[in-house]
Amino acid sequence: MKGTVHYEQRGNIALLTIDNPPVNPLSSGVRQGLSDGIAKALADDSVEAIVLTGAGRAFIAGADISEFGGAAQGPSLHDCLASMDNSTKPIVAAINGTAFGGGLEVALCCHYRVIAPTAPVGLPEVKLGLLPGAGGTQRLPRLIGAEKALNFILSGDPIPGPAAKELGIADSVADGDIVDAGIAFAQDIIAKGSPIRRIRDESELLVADRDNAELFDNARKTSARRMRKRFAPEMIIQCVEAAVNLGDFDAGMKVEAECFAKCLKHPQREALIHMFFAEREVAKIPDVPKDTPTQEINQAGVIGCGTMGGGITMSFLNVGIPVTVLEVDQEALDRGIGVIKRNYDIQVQRGRMTSDEVDQRMGILTGTTEYSGLAQADVIIEAIYENIDVKVDTFKKMEAVAKPGAILASNTSGLDIDKMANATTRPEAVIGLHFFSPANVMRLLEVVRGEATSKETIATSMKLGKRLNKVAVLSGNAPGFIGNRMLAGYTRQAGEIILQGATPYQVDNVILGFGMPMGPFQMNDLVGLDLGWRARKLGGVKPEDVPITARVADKLCELERFGQKTNRGFYIYPEGSRAGTPDPEVVAIVEETSAELGITRREISDEEVLKRCLYPLINEGARILEDGIAIRPCDIDIVYINGYGFPEVTGGPMFWADQIGLENILADIKNFQSEYGGDIWQPAPLLEKLAFEQQFPVSFRTGFSCLLVTLLTVVTGWAHAHGVADGDAIFLQSQQGFQFWPYFYLGAKHMVTGYDHLLFLAGVIFFLYKIREITVYVTLFAIGHSLTLIAGVWFEIPANAYLIDAIIGLSVVYKAFENLGGFDKLGWRINTKVAVWVFGLFHGFGLATKLQALTLSEEGLLGNLLAFNLGVEAGQLTALVGIVALMNLLL
Repeated sequence: MKGTVHYEQRGNIALLTIDNPPVNPLSSGVRQGLSDGIAKALADDSVEAIVLTGAGRAFIAGADISEFGGAAQGPSLHDCLASMDNSTKPIVAAINGTAFGGGLEVALCCHYRVIAPTAPVGLPEVKLGLLPGAGGTQRLPRLIGAEKALNFILSGDPIPGPAAKELGIADSVADGDIVDAGIAFAQDIIAKGSPIRRIRDESELLVADRDNAELFDNARKTSARRMRKRFAPEMIIQCVEAAVNLGDFDAGMKVEAECFAKCLKHPQREALIHMFFAEREVAKIPDVPKDTPTQEINQAGVIGCGTMGGGITMSFLNVGIPVTVLEVDQEALDRGIGVIKRNYDIQVQRGRMTSDEVDQRMGILTGTTEYSGLAQADVIIEAIYENIDVKVDTFKKMEAVAKPGAILASNTSGLDIDKMANATTRPEAVIGLHFFSPANVMRLLEVVRGEATSKETIATSMKLGKRLNKVAVLSGNAPGFIGNRMLAGYTRQAGEIILQGATPYQVDNVILGFGMPMGPFQMNDLVGLDLGWRARKLGGVKPEDVPITARVADKLCELERFGQKTNRGFYIYPEGSRAGTPDPEVVAIVEETSAELGITRREISDEEVLKRCLYPLINEGARILEDGIAIRPCDIDIVYINGYGFPEVTGGPMFWADQIGLENILADIKNFQSEYGGDIWQPAPLLEKLAFEQQFPVSFRTGFSCLLVTLLTVVTGWAHAHGVADGDAIFLQSQQGFQFWPYFYLGAKHMVTGYDHLLFLAGVIFFLYKIREITVYVTLFAIGHSLTLIAGVWFEIPANAYLIDAIIGLSVVYKAFENLGGFDKLGWRINTKVAVWVFGLFHGFGLATKLQALTLSEEGLLGNLLAFNLGVEAGQLTALVGIVALMNLLL
């Protein structure tokens, strides 16, 4: 069993030290060690108290995820906690480091808690779609009260030692060595004769909260606002409610167990755990080793102090990195710095910062109107407006003042990083750092590598993202990168749907109901409808050339309805409010536009709205993966959850697609393609491939193939490999010159009776999913087969037929091994097309040896061979087409 617990006696104190590196999870060995250690201490009359601590930098970091889904070994966690709860000798938790989840629940089961000032404690289960399932929802309300317990559990956030003491979780904060402090605390309670304090028996705080329905109503309202669509928060509230109103600890534990089981079965749990691991996975870049050298970022420069530049500046200031911000003139600079100061002052008013913290951050901010002011920056980020020519010129100016080794970055949301890099003499130092607005709040950072970007620059940028408390995701350099490239189809479909019969408010409500924070038209109002409208006017776009999906927005702009900034857009906004109300006038404008475009409006279901808005995201996501713009599907999930508000409970668009079923999504996309046309509904090849593989897994296809070959072998006594039946042999020997159709018949018959062809069907064709790929493989096979067949007979090349058959058999074994993923596990990359061509070469030799054994007429031999080859190939191809059509019909 993994993990151990060391037992040591120090005077009258038994010291139990959990040792299960690196973070001391509650593995089977730890649980067994805890049970054995407590039993040993209780049996020893010289021991008067027990102190429990952890080795290294963790107390207990929670459950051991490596044991999830496996057979349980040793005592359960509940058994361990029961032995601690029932101990007749006081147990003191000396919390030396991280105590998360089950680790904190173990500490709560101890009778007293001493904590190191730097030790974080928390119950993060809600973030994984779960709840504390080892008594946390029952003990914590008894210890600190229901309201504090709800806030703590529902947040899932850790707190340091002093905050734990203030909250009432810890009894004391250690000044020095945590083990010494724990032992001293134990000695003190022994000397004072303090009673054993079992939290399960506490009830005073519960009685005070009993029948306080408002407390739980407020908790539900808060969680609904902060954690949209989450299932676990309601389960947590029900558990704490049970602790308060039932009063009996065991009855409350029963409710906790029932609610935990519901969470465990809920699909949100799997999605949120996927997100937990995905956030860690995105930091891994295949061609950038973990030990790639990085440079320290001690000073940052930001060009532009508008909305984005100001937010980026605050992101650096918030983590203590000094910033020099550049603006075109002093007025713009003062205005931008003033906005930053006001944003911080608002945080002070809301109690989220102190005035001293504001002064500290503003004290490391420097303004300049000269590029030379950026000379000492380790990273310079331009945050000017989206114009490639202006950005290229800016990069030339950046390079002129930047010190050697400085990173030159662009905050562009989709322009070509390589064009900017090529404007410098150090393209290896150029990278995209796409922050999302508001940059000081949004967690996502798209790190965009150019063609020449060095591994060191990438590694430093990813590390910087983490330091800025961002989730950094690497993207390739393509228009729109990952997020905005996918978003185009979403917004386009929303525009088409309202012209075809829906209203903007129906579309927004469907998207809100799905769990996104804003609908597409609410987002348009927030960003400003006039941005696109003004760009089209400046670009000289004629009214008739305006995309139909922008016609409604442009009409609203002509009425000076620009969105929230003018209190009118798609919605009406009462003065000082950001909550818009629908406007019948907008519906009339939409209907008028539909009529002008000759579009007949119809009723559109909410289901169709959801599919047409979200399925383009998935289809384009598949293309982005094909193009190598995103490394993994989970990278796209992280981008969309952290940058675009895609609901966390779905696991992101690509994970959500897997849960729905790719074959179902593909079927809908094909239906929309036939109905509406356009590139947006052209299925991505990767989506087609993955949908086929999801519908027919490798294990199914391999099993089906083997079964098919076996049945044909058993049932058809006339099946053969390369053998030439007696009747066919007589026919072949009687032929002279070019005879096409008889050979066509022989080819078609052999395709469905020869072992070699049956194996080719089972081993190759059934594992393909597109006609194009089938055509490629069949063509390669036919070329190889034809070359060696004609050459073998014409030049009478000797070959051992049995050896050839053995090689063909080996090639089938190879293909089966590849189908099962064997080569991938070995790290080998075999060129399957070459392998099939070689298979065809040997197959042709095999048939050539059979024909050489016959007495073929010398008269017209070449014509006979050509007719044989062409006729047989045509017959086999015709039979193959029929087989593939039958496969598609049946499967």
